[in-house]
Amino acid sequence: MLIEGQVSNRSIHPGYFALGLIVVAVFLLAYQQTVVGLFGVWVQDGNPTYSHGPLLLITCLVLLYKRMQNAQLSFQLSGNYLPLITLACLSFLWFIAALGQIQIVQYLCLVFMVLNVYFVLFGFPTWRVFSVPVLLLLFALPFWEVFFGILQGLTVIGVEFLLRCSGIPVVVEGIFIQVPAGVFEVEEGCSGLGQFIVAAAIGVIFSDMQRLGLKKGVAVTLAAAAVALGSNILRVYIVVMAGQFTNMQHWLVKDHYTLGWVLFGILFFAFLYLLGRFVITEQPHAGEVLSGQNTKYPVGVNRENNKAKLSIAIAGFLCAALSGPVLLSYYDKAVAAEEVNFPGLPSTVNDWHAAGSDAVQWSAALSGYDAVERNNYRRHEHMVVNLQIYDYISQQQGKEAVGHQNNIYNRTDMSLQHFGVVPVENNLGAVTDMRELVLGDRSGQERLVWYWYQAAGRGTSNTFIIKLLGIWGRLIHKPVVSVVVIDMKIDDSLQQTRHAMRGFTEDLLRSGYLSSRSH
Repeated sequence: MLIEGQVSNRSIHPGYFALGLIVVAVFLLAYQQTVVGLFGVWVQDGNPTYSHGPLLLITCLVLLYKRMQNAQLSFQLSGNYLPLITLACLSFLWFIAALGQIQIVQYLCLVFMVLNVYFVLFGFPTWRVFSVPVLLLLFALPFWEVFFGILQGLTVIGVEFLLRCSGIPVVVEGIFIQVPAGVFEVEEGCSGLGQFIVAAAIGVIFSDMQRLGLKKGVAVTLAAAAVALGSNILRVYIVVMAGQFTNMQHWLVKDHYTLGWVLFGILFFAFLYLLGRFVITEQPHAGEVLSGQNTKYPVGVNRENNKAKLSIAIAGFLCAALSGPVLLSYYDKAVAAEEVNFPGLPSTVNDWHAAGSDAVQWSAALSGYDAVERNNYRRHEHMVVNLQIYDYISQQQGKEAVGHQNNIYNRTDMSLQHFGVVPVENNLGAVTDMRELVLGDRSGQERLVWYWYQAAGRGTSNTFIIKLLGIWGRLIHKPVVSVVVIDMKIDDSLQQTRHAMRGFTEDLLRSGYLSSRSH
C-alpha cells in the first residue's frame, strides 16, 4: 500500500507531520555512513569545488518546505506498489555499492531514495512539486570532475583568443600558456568547475521558480553555465596580463581564487538581472490553482484515510528503505566474526631464495591495510627482486585497497617516468594483467614496479573489475582484497630488468602460492 497526497484546504495534520519527521530521521540514521561521507566531501580542506554543498542543501530544504505548505498535502492510500519496489531496488543497489565502497553510486542512490520517499508518501503526481528541489542535490555530488578537462581546454582557448586580441605574443601547448614574461599552467583548480556547478544549479532554480518550460529551462541553465565559463576565462586572462606587465611579480599570479568568485558574482548578478527583465514565464498548467503569490499544486487523489492501512504502508516503506543497511550490517558482522589467516611468504620461488624482510630495498606507500608481508628474493648477487603483499579485510572509507587516496608510491619522493599495462599468459593462473610503473627518485635512480589487485581468487590491474570482484568476495565470505607489488632496481637496461621481473613473476604464479592464500 502506498500513501498519496490530495489537494486540501487545510495544512498537514500535526500528527502526520511528526510521523513524517520520524520517518526521515530513521532514514537518515540508517544511511548515516553515506550522509557523513557526503558532508565530508563538502567541508574537506583543500578542495573547495563542493563547498557550496551545505548552502545548496539548505536551499533544497527551504524549497521543499514552501512547496509542502503551498500544496497543503494530506496523506491518502493507494494500491500502487511501484514506488516501494523502486525504493527497495535503490536500497539494494546502495548496499552493493557500500560493499565495494563505490561512493558516488551511494550518493546517487541516496538522492534518488529521498525523491522516492516523496513518491511513497504523496504519490507520483507530486513529481513536479518535489523532483526539482530534491534533484538539485545532484549539483553537490562529487562526480562533476569529469568536466575538468573540458573546462580547462575551453579556458585555454578563450584566454589565447583574448591575448591575441590584446596583441600579446602567446604559445599554447596543452594546458600551458606561454607569454614573454613566463609560462602559466591552467590547472584543475583553475578550470572554474566550482563556479560552473553553482551557475548551473542557480539556472535550474531560476527556471523552476519562474515556471519556465523544459526548453527555456535548459537554455537558461546552459546560458548560466556559459557565464561561469566566461568569468573564469576573464579571470585567467587578467592573471596572465598581470604577470606579463609586472614580470610575474603581481600577487594575482600566486593567489587568484578570490578574484574568480568576485568576477563570477559581478557577471552572474548582471545575468540574473537581465533574465528577470526579459525572460517571460509560462502560464500555470491546467488544473493548478493560484492563491495570491502561492501556487496550489494538485496532487494525489481523494480517498478516505484509514489508520490501519496507513500503518501498514509506513511499515512497508521502512522495510523497503532499510533493507540495504540491514544487509550491510549482516555482512559487516560476518566479516568481523571470521578469522582470517595470512600465510607467510614462501622461502623459495623456484630458484629464487628469500633473503628476509629486512633486505627489502623499497616499500610501497599504501596505507590502511590490515596486514602486510614483504620479502626480498635473490637468484644471484645481481638479480634481486622485492615482493610485497598488502591485505585489506574490509573496504571502508580511508581503508580501501582501491581509492584515490591510496597510491603505490609517494609522489613527493618519487616521480613517474613511465606507465603501462603488462598482460599475463592464460596458463599462469587467474591473474589477467598487471600495471607497470617506472619510478625515479631524487638521486636519479629508477625502479621498475609491477602491481595488481587480487580478490575472490582472481587478480587484475583493472580497478573497476577489482571493485566488482571485491563485492563478490564479500558476498561469498571471501572479503580480503590484496595488492601484490613486485619491484626491481633498474641497474642495467629497462629491457633486462623487465626480463628478470617476468621470470620471477611467472615463477610466483606457477608456484600456486597466490591461489592457495585466497581467503
